[in-house]
Amino acid sequence: NLRCPLCSTTYRAFSPREVRVMTLELFQTVLEKIRKHAWRITFYMEGEPMMNPRLFEMIALSTRDRHLFTSFSTNLTLMREKLLTELFQSRVDWISVSLDGFDQATYETYRVNGRVQDVLDGIAMIMACRKRNGLRYPYMQVDMIDFFHISVEEQHALGNFCATHEVGEFR
Repeated sequence: NLRCPLCSTTYRAFSPREVRVMTLELFQTVLEKIRKHAWRITFYMEGEPMMNPRLFEMIALSTRDRHLFTSFSTNLTLMREKLLTELFQSRVDWISVSLDGFDQATYETYRVNGRVQDVLDGIAMIMACRKRNGLRYPYMQVDMIDFFHISVEEQHALGNFCATHEVGEFR
């Protein structure tokens, strides 16, 4: 959903026939084949996992037996309050958020077409809901690539934001 310079999907042209989102039915088939052998399912590869409208249902199917660790990496630009219930009901274990800047101008240098405020709001919503409900999941890690255009002051501001919202780890 963004045009980040290092993401392989930025430079690929997809025809309408090539664009695919895994269906819940296909996921169920795959899950049943791997369930006895898998210990972890990571819900992302070359793209934004939250673009799949069935993501949290897929995670919920994976976590129902409680022996699979589930995670996804996201730019979190698509997180909205209406998705909080589904996210927490899915029982996802770990979310990695890519956030390369605290100010809009810095953020959009790499996260092209993204709005930093959407990401900050998403982090705040998730962590507040987790705290309000006394939950230990999902663990949230916020990752910032140390680009030359991100000042030390801005790195500290993002670190302070993460600490204020009790994010598990800021890297």
